[in-house]
Amino acid sequence: MILYYLENILQRGESEVSSLEELVTRFTSWTYPIYMVCDLTKELDICCTRDISGLDTYSYLMTEFIGDKLPIRVPGHTIGCIQIDENFKIIDITLDANLKGFQADVYECLQKYIGKKLVVPKGVYCDHYQRDVSKFNCEYTISFAKEDVVHKKKLTSRVKASTGDYAKSIVSERIREAFKTTTSTLVGIEFNLVLKEL
Repeated sequence: MILYYLENILQRGESEVSSLEELVTRFTSWTYPIYMVCDLTKELDICCTRDISGLDTYSYLMTEFIGDKLPIRVPGHTIGCIQIDENFKIIDITLDANLKGFQADVYECLQKYIGKKLVVPKGVYCDHYQRDVSKFNCEYTISFAKEDVVHKKKLTSRVKASTGDYAKSIVSERIREAFKTTTSTLVGIEFNLVLKEL
């Protein structure tokens, strides 16, 4: 799997950051909204006291930062966040003080990720540190084969990118990566509309 570092991250402290251990995230869904998972979300799932045996993942990360924080969620609500500095080094992890459904020591289990560099897939931006991106609404049709039958599905995604062409490449890569985890085969992606939000 090829993971891309964010475009245009600030270079200050890059030599120090390049030696940090990494927490690598990946997309887990090709429909909107798209989520991310990583070792931290797996740890949360292990600490979960609810019956989640029928789910591929229970805990996940959003793909949009709020300031310098990346929300940690479970279905239905946000349970905490990962805070980063300008070099994407994790400086804090917080959880809801009234968090239920997890082991009592869940917060302590996550402390080992503080100090690691957060690596996110291409197209995930932190506006707190990056100002040269815009939001694009992309409408597209994917064709995929399942059991020798080709299906078509119309989808919409909102992505942040520097240009419309880059927005299309982000969406395309997300879909290709997500299809690697399915039994279906991606046949094609056709973009109907790429509109920059004003």
